[in-house]
Amino acid sequence: MYQVDRARNIDTPIAPGDNRTVMIEHAFMLAMLAFVALLVVVQSAVLGYLTYRVWRGGQQTEAMIAATYLEVRRALSQTR
Repeated sequence: MYQVDRARNIDTPIAPGDNRTVMIEHAFMLAMLAFVALLVVVQSAVLGYLTYRVWRGGQQTEAMIAATYLEVRRALSQTR
């Protein structure tokens, strides 16, 4: 079995123990890819939750302003 070295344009024989090293490297890269994917999912969930909480806070603030406006309008429109 030969490994192609494209930089020097030569074929070099692969030692019998190199397949294990290659498999370990591939397993490590796969584990890191899974870890990064997990981080992306968790960070997206956190960002989505924070966005939702900010949106809900804005809705509650808007409701308080509307209730205050209606209460003030009602109080000012009453005759004494």
